[in-house]
Amino acid sequence: MKGIRGARRLPTCDINGDGRQGVALLYSNRNPMVFFNRGFACFGLARELSLSGTGGAMDAPPDPLAPAPQAKLKAADALQRGQAAGTVLDLNCDGIADLLAVTPQGDVWALFGKGGDRQTLALTVVLPPGAAGPVTLSVSRDRRRIGMHVLRPGLPATIGVQEPGPVHLEWTGADGKPQKREVVVERPARVELAPAP
Repeated sequence: MKGIRGARRLPTCDINGDGRQGVALLYSNRNPMVFFNRGFACFGLARELSLSGTGGAMDAPPDPLAPAPQAKLKAADALQRGQAAGTVLDLNCDGIADLLAVTPQGDVWALFGKGGDRQTLALTVVLPPGAAGPVTLSVSRDRRRIGMHVLRPGLPATIGVQEPGPVHLEWTGADGKPQKREVVVERPARVELAPAP
């Protein structure tokens, strides 16, 4: 994968909502890079979070009254000098991954990804605060496993879904018994695996 040499942190992320884990490469002296997983050990550059200002990312959530975005992002100037830490997650709950990064100087920058006309479907799964955990959740569709997530109480996992339809969830409950649940995803949805005690 291009650019992996010299990366100081490599958080995994489902950048394009297809259920496959991609990876973000964070450097101490250059721009971060985010790659989506094509499958079969092949990755592609995720331009939704490009720092050039032309790939779709922006410095703040969309505001219909705001002026048109500038060709150069403020975050690009800050992050091109390096990152001390960072992660990729959906900060504004729009179903599209965002990049959160901390510079070596201690400044925190967020780049909010834009999907254009792409339909965003996502299933958020959570163990309620106070529930027994952690729980290992297996996610499948059409008999194909699309991911595994470790759920901790109160910390949700977002599962990317490209097309509407059923998603199968399997986990072992606090009593040691296997659990199954089918969720039909037709729009962004949220489910709880177990009630709080």
